[in-house]
Amino acid sequence: MTSKVYINDARYVMRNDTTENWESENPVLLKGERGIEFTAGGEIKEKIGDGASAWNDLEYFIHKTSDLVNDGDGDTVTKYIGAEQAYNEAYGCMLDQSFKSLTE
Repeated sequence: MTSKVYINDARYVMRNDTTENWESENPVLLKGERGIEFTAGGEIKEKIGDGASAWNDLEYFIHKTSDLVNDGDGDTVTKYIGAEQAYNEAYGCMLDQSFKSLTE
């Protein structure tokens, strides 16, 4: 049986670095671990580990255009349900319902 842990008042920072550092270190991300890449041109890209492939061999995680919406302030954001579906497709599993309730 899996135990559930609830954390209040915490900040979560995903693993992140510059393109140069990711490429030179070339780490293997854990299955489901996200890596955020900040390019020299100001882009932000994301890769998701599979537990076996090195950074340079992973594809970039791209949200489907249909999952992007305007938030009313002129910014384009990923719909929550779209991000959940993309996560489920990438990992073949569902987000925990307790996690969903915390983010809605």
